[in-house]
Amino acid sequence: MEENGLEVGLIKLDVEGYELEALIGTKETIKKFKPVIVISVYHRGQDLFEVPKLVKNLVPEYKLRFLNLNAESPFSERVLLTYIR
Repeated sequence: MEENGLEVGLIKLDVEGYELEALIGTKETIKKFKPVIVISVYHRGQDLFEVPKLVKNLVPEYKLRFLNLNAESPFSERVLLTYIR
């Protein structure tokens, strides 16, 4: 990114239970660019608590919103949307 002068505006993560680790690996990018993030939080129960906490620690001004992508099953396909107004 730096080499090519690119900026990050959106990060989408659905890495089958490794979302927290992926966020940790991108923390400097998140702090620098404050992109919108769409992240799956249904693979591991603790992700519903750990992922939002990490995101707010990285960028306190983020707004957080949980979305259900499958209306028939409210606990599967749940994602966390982070954004700055």
